[in-house]
Amino acid sequence: MIAENKLVSIQTIAQRNQSMMRWNFFQPETGLYYMYADAYEPGRINLPTPEEIAACIPCSNGFSTPLENQNYASSQYLDTLLCRYRVTRKPEHAEEARRLFHGLRHLYRVSRSDSFVPRGVLPDRVSHYPDVSIDHISFWLMAMWRYYRSEVSTHDERRDLRDVFARFAADAEKHGWTFRREDGLITFWAKLDDPEVPRAPLVFMFLLLAAYDCTGERHFFDCYRAILEKDGRAILRRLESEAISAEVSWVSSQSIWLLDCLSQLEDDLAIKEVYRLNMIKIARNAPAQLEPYRDFDWRRACVDFDHRSLSHRNCLFALICVAFCPDAGVARGMMALCEQVIRHYDYRRDGKIIDLLDAVPRYYWIMASRGLLAYDPDADVEEDGAQT
Repeated sequence: MIAENKLVSIQTIAQRNQSMMRWNFFQPETGLYYMYADAYEPGRINLPTPEEIAACIPCSNGFSTPLENQNYASSQYLDTLLCRYRVTRKPEHAEEARRLFHGLRHLYRVSRSDSFVPRGVLPDRVSHYPDVSIDHISFWLMAMWRYYRSEVSTHDERRDLRDVFARFAADAEKHGWTFRREDGLITFWAKLDDPEVPRAPLVFMFLLLAAYDCTGERHFFDCYRAILEKDGRAILRRLESEAISAEVSWVSSQSIWLLDCLSQLEDDLAIKEVYRLNMIKIARNAPAQLEPYRDFDWRRACVDFDHRSLSHRNCLFALICVAFCPDAGVARGMMALCEQVIRHYDYRRDGKIIDLLDAVPRYYWIMASRGLLAYDPDADVEEDGAQT
């Protein structure tokens, strides 16, 4: 356990991580967070040029560039900031969430397709890679819907988002319920109505219910119920066999967020309970994903990506699965282990990509918003986030 972490609260560790995120990964021109920085030096971001992006260098997804997971990271963090505002009620926290929302909303404005959202954008606010993944699309959609339902959103923002969801869902349906690259090619794992594609049916059902919730168009709800009647049992069986027992926690954390959104959107108590029970099953698998934290060796992690992923990144994402567990008793039973995991790492030394920082604030603010972790207003202070 890091000596410094033994002396402070989980709230303080979460807030320090947030400061490091702003210091090292935030891009003011876009209002979004990068995945990682060049040479892991504070303030240094090694971006591709517009010409490299136009030529799809290094690839159409921008892998190994800071744009790779800009959408993914920022969308999760928006939900975290909304949870924080529910706890603190501070106007400046509402404003920080609103700024991030507008950065994410801008990604849709630069898209040339109504059902495409890029992974990220350069500070010129235009240049972006033409490919994306179902993970990015689903995280962006969930972030937009969470913001739509939040106390932070304004009347004009909600009206705008109703149009966004109507256009997005209509375009996806026009293309046979597929997510496509901006150039029209079908992206990886993006056929939403195929129950054999991992997580795609959950994304599909969420898109339909969120579109119905925002627009009131009954057609989207009818499509959702048709999926449940035809493939519902197969979808949940696949979720149990893959996302719960075998998948790494960064995948399970996506599945449990999708199920949480579906549960909030669903009015049928029997169906809501099915979603709830599957969330609990995912959460109960978290200890197996948390325990490898004991094996983490920061010297080995510098050169062994698999070791770092299994004993660091995956452990931190398992925190999110606990935070979303709808059974407070089950969540409380894992809190001591979660605290050991959180206190184990040296985030100033090891937080070289945003994935190694943002899971702790996400865990803390979700748990605090549920009343499962204490919030101390006197300890809610900003700190210097520079890595040392």
